[in-house]
Amino acid sequence: MIDFSVEPLLIILFISITLFMLDDLFIDISALFFRVKPKKLSIKDLNKKRKQKKIAIMVANWHEEEVLEQMVEGNNKGIQYENHHFFLGIYPNDTTTKNIAEKLSARFKNVHVVVNSKSGPTSKGQMINEIITGIKSLEKESSLFFDLFIIHDSEDIIHPLSMKLFNKESGDLDFMQIPIFSLNRERLQLVAGTYMDEFSETHTKELMVRNAYGASIPSAGVGTCVSRRLVDYIIEQNSGSFLQPDSLTEDYILGLQSHYGGFRCGFVCTQVTDGVFKDDFIATREYFPSGFIQSVKQKTRWTIGIVFQGYCKIGWHSSMLENYFLVRDRRGPLNSILSVSAAITFFIIVFNPTVMEDLLQTNFVYLFYFNSFGLLIRCVQRIRFVGYVYGSYPVLFILIRWPISIAINALASIRALYQYSMSQLGIKKLTWSKTQHSLPKKFGKAS
Repeated sequence: MIDFSVEPLLIILFISITLFMLDDLFIDISALFFRVKPKKLSIKDLNKKRKQKKIAIMVANWHEEEVLEQMVEGNNKGIQYENHHFFLGIYPNDTTTKNIAEKLSARFKNVHVVVNSKSGPTSKGQMINEIITGIKSLEKESSLFFDLFIIHDSEDIIHPLSMKLFNKESGDLDFMQIPIFSLNRERLQLVAGTYMDEFSETHTKELMVRNAYGASIPSAGVGTCVSRRLVDYIIEQNSGSFLQPDSLTEDYILGLQSHYGGFRCGFVCTQVTDGVFKDDFIATREYFPSGFIQSVKQKTRWTIGIVFQGYCKIGWHSSMLENYFLVRDRRGPLNSILSVSAAITFFIIVFNPTVMEDLLQTNFVYLFYFNSFGLLIRCVQRIRFVGYVYGSYPVLFILIRWPISIAINALASIRALYQYSMSQLGIKKLTWSKTQHSLPKKFGKAS
């Protein structure tokens, strides 16, 4: 039977879950209202004669000897754009990666090495700042002048048409973010598969809704392109730094800062209509962690940067709409607590006939039915968008991965709260947590 001494706790739990369900339903309804869908572009449109702006691709590295050479070779071979240059940021005490970067620079005229003035590791933000300094030094020494700056990681597979897309859209936008998707993983790679699920829904619905409302678009840290004008503005605003070196999610703050500065920002979600890339999203793809602990560590960093540091560095906005999306960004830890609590409560109720019978005699039953309906919608939405990105996919594995995702996010939230609290108390400084990177074996290899 239900212990009605805990009734106030159940009321709080059920109402909180209901509010979160309504929040998610609002995004679903907004997506339907705005009819959000990827822009369709033909190869002919992308290949129209346009002046090719000079693009700098910035890649921060720390012990990336296993992937850097393959990444540069594969992407240089695949990118269908002539006017792009790679700038590889390396540390003086990472000699293995440094040697590989210098060999690549000797082989490719469009590959340049920037050696950090500090020993590593520092942070991605600090390294990107050093790379921009290196780019400006090269410009003074040569006839090169870069119009667009793109942030990528050493494990990224850059879409061959992405440079053409950025070049096209840069006439209207100063900040551009294209979708990020996990490469397809084996069905039994359940942890890695959670990234397929989460990014599919976020980057084909959530960010498109934000874009439709004219709200800020957070940078995903890769596949982010900014204009020269925006780079100069942010450097001036940040007293000489493009990205904030002490932030664990400097990319997230970049997106908000660009929007708040009045610059034209957009989430550019595009599908190709013909040719060899027919129905393909112009997106950055990569492997995300496949280990449970590695995933928890990565999401701990994301949570600290977005939720805690984001609040401290950005605060709130004067726009209620913008604050709504900031709340969505920062609700992660609370969402994790509610998800775990809801799952436990749901199974107790459903698999205990006596408790279920008692519940039917209370007003809780209406909230229980509503939240169960909301959960069904969430499952349908998740399945729909995974299928949208990856084609037909076994529904069973998507549903199996859901509780794994909840567990990862919950543990990451706990670790984030602990680590951030320790840093605020001056007990332990926040440090960058590196993720182990890999690329498909056949990437860049001749078929």
